[in-house]
Amino acid sequence: MEYMKETSSLFIGKNLVSLAEVGSTNDYLKLLAEGQELPEGTVVTTENQFAGRGQRSNTWESEPGKNIIMSALLYPRFLSASRQFILSQAVALAIHRFISTILPEEKAAIKWPNDIYVNDKKIAGILIESAWMASQLKNSIVGIGININQARFNNPSATSLKMLTQKEYDLKDLYQALFSCIEAAYLKLKSGAYDSIKNEYVSKLYQYNIECNYIDCQTNENFTGLITGITDEGKLIITTQNGIKQYDMKEVQFI
Repeated sequence: MEYMKETSSLFIGKNLVSLAEVGSTNDYLKLLAEGQELPEGTVVTTENQFAGRGQRSNTWESEPGKNIIMSALLYPRFLSASRQFILSQAVALAIHRFISTILPEEKAAIKWPNDIYVNDKKIAGILIESAWMASQLKNSIVGIGININQARFNNPSATSLKMLTQKEYDLKDLYQALFSCIEAAYLKLKSGAYDSIKNEYVSKLYQYNIECNYIDCQTNENFTGLITGITDEGKLIITTQNGIKQYDMKEVQFI
């Protein structure tokens, strides 16, 4: 079952498909986009995603009807292949802003590359999948999961708005606010404000400039260092006593 409804944003969610359940909103939107030229900002939401995926092939745990689960279609064809991580930064900042507006007293942070943490626990995740034609970026499917009204998780490192505030939230209202945050961040990206986005992203990083312990997944060695930035390609920069190291996804683990 699916239905369409109006939104207050300019283009994010104007073409909105709401599903009772689906395996993956990313996969569903990907199939829709293959068969037709959908408007930029097309969004698929669902009450129940039974085969959701996160970064690093992780699964996404969500009780039906409790949380925000969505995918948005974007056409960031103005980005070169070497700069595509800036889209991930912009979306992470949009989710960070959305969470921080609701939880002004709590300190949200972006756990590299694009999870959102509050009080050292994960409240939101992002999965961006891009399609290419030769060297041309065709489209990007931005999958977002945010824990809202779920009160129990199998993963002890997960949290939700309800767990933090003891309140129930209207998902429809929150979707509208989220669409606006995504739209504002994407328009800023489209204007070419890459340095501003990168600087803000780095300043919001979890454990930024704090001495912490990590595991080098390539050598399986523990080390101490400070997150001091990211490269344009999205690699994490950690400064250690032995020098500056750069890590791609799956190459370093937070302890």
